Amino acid sequence: MATPNLDQQMTNDINSIQAKIGGLQERVRLTKSRDAVGELQSAVHNLTQRITSARTRGYIFEKDMET
Repeated sequence: MATPNLDQQMTNDINSIQAKIGGLQERVRLTKSRDAVGELQSAVHNLTQRITSARTRGYIFEKDMET
């Protein structure tokens, strides 16, 4: 039978490995990259509204820059 010290060490090792696997899964799924792309898409999508709002307040924004 394993000693309590050995049991605790095994539990710690298993928890450490599980944490590493979780981190690897996040990296493989490109979670941070996907989040960044989603934020960028939202910012670009809202840009048209922000340009329109700026124009209504009197700011000049050239049309050729929109494309």
